[in-house]
Order: sequence, then structure tokens, then C-alpha cells
Amino acid sequence: MKSYVVRTACISICYLFSFSVFSQLDWNRPFEDCGVRGSITIYDYQQKKWLTNDIDDSQYATLPASTFKIVNTLIALETGVVENDNEVIPWIDDYDTSKYGHRPNIYRSMSLKEAFKLSAGWAYVELAKRIGKQRYKKILTEIGYGNVNLSIDDPDFWNFGSFAISPVNQIQVLVNIYEETVPFSVGYIKILKDMMVEKRTNITRLIKDRSEDNPDFGSCRKEITMEVFRELGVVE
Repeated sequence: MKSYVVRTACISICYLFSFSVFSQLDWNRPFEDCGVRGSITIYDYQQKKWLTNDIDDSQYATLPASTFKIVNTLIALETGVVENDNEVIPWIDDYDTSKYGHRPNIYRSMSLKEAFKLSAGWAYVELAKRIGKQRYKKILTEIGYGNVNLSIDDPDFWNFGSFAISPVNQIQVLVNIYEETVPFSVGYIKILKDMMVEKRTNITRLIKDRSEDNPDFGSCRKEITMEVFRELGVVE
């Protein structure tokens, strides 16, 4: 089985890499079927090749949204605000849930591992308050993650504000995490890798306005990734 690192995106320009656009594969159809806009960018780690259905999208930087939980988890562990993936993050009773939509299943105390699996944004916001933007800026700059614009007056800078990263940049960081060349403890990287396993693939980032009502958006991320993987012969 081939090894792939995956992300999806929005709009942009190709600068550093030689991409192959697979015109014989209709990678736009899965997005249309799910009623979402977006593109998919794949890095074939074994062949050192980039694959995408939209070169411009793969280079355009946008808010990382839930994909930031990957790096956020490492930062939380490395800075010591949580000791391990089983540490429980206490639920805040007066938390403003209106910012993130109606997701009652996540509004409870949960472990870091659960927060990662469920994309429980509130839990990561609480961790972000403990970490502080000064430490975020230092670490994000060291690992070359995005534009490091954390100027918004809100601890949730990955969902709101001007912080941005392109899919290609995200994959670069993911490869460095995989190769363990980032300035994080190897033990914490192992914890993250175990948390990220999902049918031995990764989740996908799509474009959706918060004002748009699409209850299938979460499941579409995985369905689109798996469909493209099947077309590539990565999974059966």
C-alpha cells in the first residue's frame, strides 16, 4: 500500500513544487455529490510526488480551522498544559456554544484524545488560554506553520481572524512531524500519531461558510478522501 499525506483547500498559486493534475480522474465529482466547494491535495510520500485537482487551491492560505488540532495537540503536550492524551479537560458550564453550532455531544468534560477525535473546539480553546499566544508564535514560527498572524482578540485564532496556512504548507509540516524533525519530543509525536489513525488515512479540510447549513459536512470530509483514495488504488 502506498503512503499518502492528505489535505484539502481553497484557492492559490504554485511556487515550489511540480504538480501533476490527474485529468483522467474526476476529483471534483465527490465534492459536488456532498454539496461542498473545495479541492484535494495529496503528497505521495514514497514517490515524492504531489497530486491535486486544483493547483491554485493547493497554494492558497486560509484559516486552518479543525486541522489545527494536529499541531495544537503537540503544542499542548510540549508546553505541559496537559500531561498526556488521557488528561481530562473540564467542561466550562457558561461556555458560549453559539460560535460553533449545535453539537451537544461535545459539550462535556473529555480527555484530550476524545477532544481530538470529536474535534471539540471548546476544549482546544481552553488549552489555548493556558498556552498563550506568545508561546504559540514562537513554536509556529520555528516549525514554519502558516503566516503566524494571531492578532485577533480571541483565543480561537485558528477559526477566526487572519491566521492562515495553505494545504501545501500543512503537508510540509505533516511530513516534518512524520519524520520527527520538528522541535517536539518524540514521545509526544508518537502520542499524536496514534491519535491521528483513522483507517490508516487522514481527515480532509473543505471549504464551508459558517452561515451555510450542511449537516453532512463532517462526514463528507472523510467520504471524499476515501473516494479519491479508492480511485488512486490506495485503499480498496
